[in-house]
Amino acid sequence: MMKDSDPGQSRRSYLKRAALASTVGMAGLAGCTGGGGGDDNGSGGNGSGGGNASSGSGSSGNGSGGNGSSSNGSSSGGSSGSLTVLHGWTGGDGATALENLVEGFEEANPDVSANFQAIGGGGNTNLDTTISNRAQNENLPTSWADWPGLNLVPFTEAGLLADVGENVWTDDLRNNYSQEAKTYSQVGEEAGSIGSGPYVAVPIGSHRMNDLFYNVSVVEEAGVDPTSFSEPADLLAAMKTVEEETDAVGMAQGLQAPFTTLQLWEVVMQGQAGYQPFMDYINGEGDEQAVRSAFEMVNNYFDHINQNASSVGFTQANQLIMNGEAAFMHQGNWVAGAYRNQEGFEYESDWNNVSFPGTDDMYGLHLDSFPMAASAGDSGAAQAWLSYVGTPDAQVRFNQFKGSIPPRTDVPTDEFDPYLTQTIEDYNNVSNKPPTIAHGLAVLPDVHSEIDGVITDSFLGSGDLDAATQGMLDAVSGSN
Repeated sequence: MMKDSDPGQSRRSYLKRAALASTVGMAGLAGCTGGGGGDDNGSGGNGSGGGNASSGSGSSGNGSGGNGSSSNGSSSGGSSGSLTVLHGWTGGDGATALENLVEGFEEANPDVSANFQAIGGGGNTNLDTTISNRAQNENLPTSWADWPGLNLVPFTEAGLLADVGENVWTDDLRNNYSQEAKTYSQVGEEAGSIGSGPYVAVPIGSHRMNDLFYNVSVVEEAGVDPTSFSEPADLLAAMKTVEEETDAVGMAQGLQAPFTTLQLWEVVMQGQAGYQPFMDYINGEGDEQAVRSAFEMVNNYFDHINQNASSVGFTQANQLIMNGEAAFMHQGNWVAGAYRNQEGFEYESDWNNVSFPGTDDMYGLHLDSFPMAASAGDSGAAQAWLSYVGTPDAQVRFNQFKGSIPPRTDVPTDEFDPYLTQTIEDYNNVSNKPPTIAHGLAVLPDVHSEIDGVITDSFLGSGDLDAATQGMLDAVSGSN
């Protein structure tokens, strides 16, 4: 059992190793995209696969023999021409989802010559680097998988993205996409233009960022009830009880990249301070005590994580939940894809989830999308691709396997499993949808990079909560 109470291992020493490892993950994030998680998921990567599989050239993914075709949508009209699309879904549920999406596109557009390239490794770090290099060389692919929102501002600022508002964002999309998906797809040349700029991307799926997953047998053995949690402190108390009453650790965590800690800090702040103080923070008007209190709680949580956290990514940490070696895990809902693929590990009876304590009326918003390069011009093939991405058929094909939900509001739920159906219902009913920092919606890429540095150096590295708090405030000051 990997308990962090092991006398031969101090918690701080392995957090420092996590900081060193994270520095490597951040190295490829410079340039135009600025995003990426540096782990086995990052920007909505394969979710149940592993990172570090490839180093850049990409492998073909033509989507032949895709799975689970849907009858929910319509054809994008049958265009001709050619296009190249890059993505980071190289294995597991992500690869299956992409193959199924491509199969639907090819059926609807048999005259389009399409080259889909998977750029694996480092949770989209290699994809980000490839896109950045190609942008600098004025050789962008037709389209690629990326986060919308503020993450795309460097591209729009450089005039690298096509305005797809007229030919792709038809009345069908405008009437049936969620307001948030429409807002973050409209990106101008500066931070303040989100929601009022041109349409430059089409979202394909949304992950929820404020789930708390748990192993049912472990929490029942410990005698704790996750449905009773009302604030982040309740989770801390439950983790202590788990470690007193069972052989499991309180929380599974992978610290190879800063985004896992940043995600956790975000959701703790939302749970403790509330929605509006979090929004005030990302808008450069954060409360110092709210920022610090979130760090203090995460620091306390880290007394109850697996001893090998610094040397593993989240997919390996997630295995502890599936093995009954950890009680809780916070992650985006992509980890449910691994549960789905684990034989004999069933929803509700073996694993379950609740909203992270204090965030019941929130949906932590993450979006995956496809922009189009300005160099694609009026390409009929490129327009056919983005138009297809926006159809109900495409969104069922992709999201039912990816472990995400459609950003369209009119997609039937009958082809989604009970967990995703519940997620769709939550999305449609919550009052607030705070955008994710860790996955590009909430802050500009240079701010994101600075925040990752604070997490890596001040929090994980030196453990200096004063420096971490001030660093987080400084990062957003005047940037948005």
